[in-house]
Amino acid sequence: MKKSVAVDWGRPVGAVTGPHRVRMRSWKGVATMSGTPRKTAGFTLIELLVVIAIIALLMGILMPALSKARKQAWSVTCGSNLKQVGVAANLFAQDHEGKIPRADDLKLLSGHTHEETTRWFKAFMPYLAQSVVNGDYRNVNIYRCPAYPEKRQTLNFAVNGWKDGSVPVVGLTRLLDIKQQGERIYLADFEDCTPENVVTKETDGGLMRADVFIPNHLGASNVPYSTWAGRRIAQKRHREGYNALFLDWHVTYVKVDPDDPEFKRQEIRMWRISK
Repeated sequence: MKKSVAVDWGRPVGAVTGPHRVRMRSWKGVATMSGTPRKTAGFTLIELLVVIAIIALLMGILMPALSKARKQAWSVTCGSNLKQVGVAANLFAQDHEGKIPRADDLKLLSGHTHEETTRWFKAFMPYLAQSVVNGDYRNVNIYRCPAYPEKRQTLNFAVNGWKDGSVPVVGLTRLLDIKQQGERIYLADFEDCTPENVVTKETDGGLMRADVFIPNHLGASNVPYSTWAGRRIAQKRHREGYNALFLDWHVTYVKVDPDDPEFKRQEIRMWRISK
């Protein structure tokens, strides 16, 4: 009689049995070499909310600092542009008997035609590393301040046309005739203007709006901006004041205090040109 042999069909042929058997299992697609399943890493809802809260907190801390840094960069660029205009003004003076253009008064250079006026921004273009196309200054960045709110405006600086309160008919002015040049402002940040006052070309009307010649035009003035008698120098273009190019061609930040009578007198002295 043949001896029967029991066959375990639930175990693959050749499988290792007994204490040396290694059990293979998987948990959500992750194989393990032991009988204990391994869980995959992940965020719980609470952990995700904590991360979002931390990011929001960091943004709240960093954004003011980034905004301050951006405004500081704008001020530096503005001052650099004014400095380059000062270099151009000095070169112009060397070529024109030590004289510089001031207010937009249609005074003429000797021997020039009526169309060739002493507008400072036009006079300095040959001395700058930029060019004008058909009288259009929209591609000239050197006369701009990055902090100026109206981006279509091409001239962001106002020029000193002071003549003791009268309409600025001063023409070319000899630098040697100006006393205390290091204390006298030549150009400074222009006040905000409305869109209808945007100047893009040298032939646009109303350029006298960028001339400073009475106390109401200064930064300490409490008279709102207007096309004639109102403020033309920015009160708060950079922090609490404006950048200014002086007649010895250095650039300085001027802090404005419209409520301080002494500052008002000091600002008038900085703009009044006496011979």
